[in-house]
Amino acid sequence: MLRFAFTTSFSFGGLQGSFLSPSTQGATKKDHRYVLRRNSQCSANSVFEALKQPGVSAPGAPAAKEGFTPRIVLSGGNPISQNVNSSTRTIVNTTLQGHTFYPGTVAITVRSNGTGSSIEIVGTGSGNNPLVNDAIGELFFGQSARVAAETCGSGNYYTPVHGG
Repeated sequence: MLRFAFTTSFSFGGLQGSFLSPSTQGATKKDHRYVLRRNSQCSANSVFEALKQPGVSAPGAPAAKEGFTPRIVLSGGNPISQNVNSSTRTIVNTTLQGHTFYPGTVAITVRSNGTGSSIEIVGTGSGNNPLVNDAIGELFFGQSARVAAETCGSGNYYTPVHGG
């Protein structure tokens, strides 16, 4: 039985996220999970369309197509399957054997909220190198969420402050 010892959360430039760290007692150290959330002033439909663009739904992926695609080979020769459901605004990427982070999934969901939309990205898996998987997943999918959230020019940007 997997037990999680603690949750690490972060917030940076409008991106909020957390990941669960597995306990060392009775847990498989290879299991992992990360969650990224970002709000946008853009409509849920426009954000979802942005997430379907080439290279956004997964590293090196072609434009995401409605329905189930059994095999897509990503950057680095990493194969996934992908299921796109526009009615629920969900993209689910599942790693296939031969992928660096096999086995695992990344579920991307866009929901309407009162002021625009929210993006939630959940990565889970039990493959090798869970910390590297989480770090790369958070970097790539965090960037994808940022790009999609800004698709309508909402001004939902991280702006660094420069001294003067």
